[in-house]
Amino acid sequence: MVIGLRQQELTEQQIPLTHPPSSITKQNILKNHENVDYSERKFDNAMLVYVTPYGYRSKPLVVERDRSFSCQILGTHDIDHEWMEEVRKNNSDVKIVPRVLFESWDTHAISAFLQNDLWMHRCLTDIINLLK
Repeated sequence: MVIGLRQQELTEQQIPLTHPPSSITKQNILKNHENVDYSERKFDNAMLVYVTPYGYRSKPLVVERDRSFSCQILGTHDIDHEWMEEVRKNNSDVKIVPRVLFESWDTHAISAFLQNDLWMHRCLTDIINLLK
């Protein structure tokens, strides 16, 4: 997603490719799948990261590499449903809402999140699904 260049059509000449499509092959992926790039990021957009249970040992590396890689809902094990029902029983008009924290996010990460419709939509969808 490119933010702020909606009126201008982008071409390959405007955005030089670090890895041309011809270099992305099955052989290259299999050869380099365990490599981690620790160099500084060269762009400010969100990064796609895919972590599976099979690659769990790499998860801490991904988190260390980019702390803003996802929206996580934590603390669901602490939800006290009995207490919420008791509160609602005493006052049916009460609204109980989740507390949303942006822990360890700097102002740049929060700004990027608020400007990225896809990223915001995914996180808000997760929150809405939790509330259902």
